[in-house]
Parts: sequence; structure tokens; C-alpha cells
Amino acid sequence: MAGRTRAAGDHDGDTTATHRLMREPIGQVAHDYVRYGVVGAVSTGFHWGLLALLVEGARLEATLSTTIGYALSSVLSYLLNYFWTFSSTERHVDAAGRFMLVMVSGLALNAGIFALLLYVGGLHYLYAQVLATLLVSFWNFGLNRWWSFRAARPC
Repeated sequence: MAGRTRAAGDHDGDTTATHRLMREPIGQVAHDYVRYGVVGAVSTGFHWGLLALLVEGARLEATLSTTIGYALSSVLSYLLNYFWTFSSTERHVDAAGRFMLVMVSGLALNAGIFALLLYVGGLHYLYAQVLATLLVSFWNFGLNRWWSFRAARPC
């Protein structure tokens, strides 16, 4: 617009994530969150199954085991979220790259929270994993919905 002075942080034709979030119908967010929860339950079951198998069967250290389980379950989670939860139209090279950045940040949070609860808090590794999973799920949902798979929703 001619003669208009841009304020700091103002972007032509771009809306902040907060503004996009405030305009979305709560029903759509809830719908996505329920689907994300189903995918999360499937991925978490896969993750925890690997965790128990690696700790109890292969006798690997618990933090290494949860890290391996988290990484492998992320691939399953990406595919289910891309096609079912968010029905994304983003190119895989873009969506997968962003998704993996979210998963790496979630991996670091998961491992840190897990290790803190296990070694400092003295919790059994399965209880530590339950709490770590709950906390990390909120982080992952927000970033995936509003960043990784963003092309699926008009803003």
C-alpha cells in the first residue's frame, strides 16, 4: 500500500501463526487433535513396544532404547499424519523436512525429560516414558499442525 509505513514485524501478505490460530474454527482444531491422538496412540504403541523389546530383550540401555523407538515411530507417524490426520497437500520434501525437524526437537525433549525422570526422579522407565510422551505430544501437535502440514488448511 502506497504511503503506508510498515511496523516492526509486519510482513506483506503474511499473517502470524497467532493470527491464523485465532481464525481457525475450534471444531477443526479438535477434529485434527483427535486424529492426531489416534495416530499418536498407534505410533506410541510401536515406540513403547520397541522400548520394551530393546530394554528387556536386547538388554540395551533404557535412554538409548527410547531414542531408537522414538526415531522409528516418527516415520510411521509422518505417513499417518500426512495422509490421514492433516490430509496434507504439501510436497513431501517440504513437509517431511519440517516434520523431521519437529521430531528431532521432540526427540531431544523426550530423551531429556525421560532421563531426568529416570535418573533424577527415580521413576521406573515405563512411568518416565508415560510422562515424557504426554508432555512431548503437545509440543509436536502444535508444531506439526501449524508448520509441518500447513498447506492443508486455508488461512
